[in-house]
Order: sequence, then C-alpha cells, then structure tokens
Amino acid sequence: MKAILILICLCLFASVSLAAPLTAGYMPKAKSGTAINDSAVYQNVTNIGIGSTNARGKLDVAGAIWVDGSIYQAGTMTGGVGLWLSQPDGGCSLCGPDNAGTTFACTNQTCPTGM
Repeated sequence: MKAILILICLCLFASVSLAAPLTAGYMPKAKSGTAINDSAVYQNVTNIGIGSTNARGKLDVAGAIWVDGSIYQAGTMTGGVGLWLSQPDGGCSLCGPDNAGTTFACTNQTCPTGM
C-alpha cells in the first residue's frame, strides 16, 4: 500500500516544472497549474518585502497600498508613536493618540529616515 501511495505522489509532482530556477529569498508562486516561479514577495531573515529585497521592517511594501477595511494596531500607542503616512507632496504625517491617549489626530512631521 505504501509503494502505491509513493508512486501516486511521484506521478503528481512529476508534471510540475519550474519556469526558471527559483531565486533564493523569493517566495514561490504557481504560474499555472504545472509551473512555479518567483513571486513579488521576498523574505530575508526576519522581514518580508513586497516589491523590495531590502525590507526595513517586519513588512516593507515598495509602492502604494490599497486598504479596503481597517488597520489595527496592537498594544498601546503614546505620543510620538503611531502610523506614519507619506503625503503626495513628499511630506509626512504622524497619526496617533496624544500623550494622554484620549485624542487621535494627524500632524505634519518631518519624514523619518528611509521613508
């Protein structure tokens, strides 16, 4: 019975081919029902980059992000910590609560290095 299962498994995977050699660090994706190639998602030791091989944080996206829903932040945000937003004019805004944690607002700020 084991020999039949192994034979079936080998037959199933025998028809899958790589479009080209996979590149280290890139997560593979199915190009078709029988072909696998690199995706746009790159993983270094601790971070994930989408469209980037130089992820500067847990998730680094090179390009615009479309969000249709909510963005949640776990833990406590205090003054100076929050969600950084880049503006079309090249400026930045920092959005988050005040030091007391009672008011949430966005203020224009100098962009952090690398943003």
